[in-house]
Amino acid sequence: MYAKILFTAISGILFSAMSNPAVTAVPAGIQWNKTVHDFGTLRQGAKVSTTFTCYNKSDSVLIFENVQASCGCVIPGWSKAPLKPGDSSVLQVGFDTEGKIRRHAKTIAVYTSQGLFELTVKANIVKP
Repeated sequence: MYAKILFTAISGILFSAMSNPAVTAVPAGIQWNKTVHDFGTLRQGAKVSTTFTCYNKSDSVLIFENVQASCGCVIPGWSKAPLKPGDSSVLQVGFDTEGKIRRHAKTIAVYTSQGLFELTVKANIVKP
């Protein structure tokens, strides 16, 4: 009986892990200058931006297939040109704090030809 319960639990864990696409560990040839940017304390209504730089140190071309933010208040901008080995590319991220209050952490999913990467922007938003 215990063997059946254990088998069921392990099967469920393995199935869950295989069916959910996870954020990949960054392959050895792909480097980001940072994966998290904290804007610190901002006044509500502020519009700020930052950049994340991706370096392709691999032997193959890297393509940014899509970039999606977890919230409409985060606006990503990126080059659709293939990133050749040895090149770098800048991903721009704007953050609009209008209507926000308290601590926020928003994610940016970067879908590439070499996997899914997640970037984060954070801020503590206070009323003016």
